[in-house]
Amino acid sequence: MQDKTRPDASGPTRRMLHSSDIEPSVGDLRRGLKQVLDEGYEAVWASICTRAGADPTAANLNDGDFEALLSALGDLGPLCAVLATSWRIRRTAARKLAELGR
Repeated sequence: MQDKTRPDASGPTRRMLHSSDIEPSVGDLRRGLKQVLDEGYEAVWASICTRAGADPTAANLNDGDFEALLSALGDLGPLCAVLATSWRIRRTAARKLAELGR
């Protein structure tokens, strides 16, 4: 059985989960969630989107909808709360670095 307490450190998702200079996208959230949950991912994604009032097929969301998606994700339990927090930190870091011209 795969250890679900931490994301797999291999593959293309690794760079996206830990890159502080690029704001996370909806695709990043989907890939990260799928990597952690694997089985049942589609149902969980649909539930999160429904709770957040977001289109599950949307490629881009405005800040309010993106935050609602992170909040819905964080409500799923401790691991998902950590994921949501990490994406909030990454978004804040990317915006601050952009402000500083980095």
